[in-house]
Amino acid sequence: MRNYFHWDKNLCHIPLARDAHFRPKWHFSKKYNRWWCYLPALKKKAKVRLRLPADTPKAERRAPTPFDMNALWLIIRKARMRSTNSAWFANRTEILKQLGVSISTANRTKLDAALTLWNRLSILRERWFWGKDVRKHRTLPPPITTLRHDAKGIFVKLHSDWLGPPPRRRGYFATAPFPLPMTAREQNLILIVAPWRTSPDKDGEHNFKQKHAFNIRELCLRIGLAHDQAAYMLRKRVLPATNKWLEQHGLGLDAVWARGARHGWLRFFKL
Repeated sequence: MRNYFHWDKNLCHIPLARDAHFRPKWHFSKKYNRWWCYLPALKKKAKVRLRLPADTPKAERRAPTPFDMNALWLIIRKARMRSTNSAWFANRTEILKQLGVSISTANRTKLDAALTLWNRLSILRERWFWGKDVRKHRTLPPPITTLRHDAKGIFVKLHSDWLGPPPRRRGYFATAPFPLPMTAREQNLILIVAPWRTSPDKDGEHNFKQKHAFNIRELCLRIGLAHDQAAYMLRKRVLPATNKWLEQHGLGLDAVWARGARHGWLRFFKL
């Protein structure tokens, strides 16, 4: 049975996941006594600022990885299923199995690091949409407010800002299979394109709004490709890998390149 998750569209337009080797430049604010950094973006409205407490060790000052994001969404999903703001797991093994990864020491360590990160990391968005209202700024506090790990299991309490309204309000949510890929570029691309698909047609297929297209350079930055060969990597590796994952979940992704493969536009028409 396939599992699905409902994402707030604001979190889809500018995804947070970055590969483990991504090293943002952290700055320390003496005024607010905390660390902060920006994720790469072309436009000011697309900027995302990450914040960490002043006592965060250097080794733990990092951006979320795909593993971190999937772990957070799993906790949110379980809390929504219970119609509450908390989730309980018997042990780490249960979480790792639901994430679809091996039960290894390395993944257990990653899980502990993910829970610690979400207990500290807050996120500032330059622009946040909520229906017809636009907030110029919105700060999302650390998702995990209480974390308790003992002989009875793992108890996690979430901040209400991360739970949002009921997923039935489709205007604010996008739906995709879960868990998402454990690579940042493919995970981010799926999140970015998911909100733009239309309702199923008579053949049961989803199509994209014909008027919408993505600027290639901006799209590369948003999925975590920030080097000179970004457009090439997008065409030759990211799109094929994303399409392969989607086909395994009964979906597909077709793309049309326009006005050059480096500085042109990219339009999707099936998911």
